[in-house]
Amino acid sequence: MDYNISIKKLICLGELAIIKADIPTDLGQNFGNTQWGMHTDLIYPLWKGTLFRWRNMTLNVAFRFEYLDYNVGDFEETGSNISDHLFAVMPGIGLRFSPNTLLRMNYRYQWDTDLLGNPPAKTAGFQFGFASYF
Repeated sequence: MDYNISIKKLICLGELAIIKADIPTDLGQNFGNTQWGMHTDLIYPLWKGTLFRWRNMTLNVAFRFEYLDYNVGDFEETGSNISDHLFAVMPGIGLRFSPNTLLRMNYRYQWDTDLLGNPPAKTAGFQFGFASYF
């Protein structure tokens, strides 16, 4: 399911997906046959104008939220939750040269929890991206 909502200048867009996979039973419960994930992007334009002969450029601030559950369900032996999931937040700034071309920098902070639910491994770092849709 995709969604795209605008509230004045704020753009909220994202996606939600649920999958059922055919996993061989001899792999046990380490690989989930039901998985789900979602992300939401909040984008707000700060400035629109001309820069270096590029017309209609937009400087945006963005915030992205992600959640993925790689193994939905409980362990058969104990009934406890299978905790194989990821959670991430990313503030960022983007420069949109045209409706189809974007340069973006994000700072990603991510928590990864293993199957057994041990304290999450925390990862952080900068991401740089360039996208052009044609």
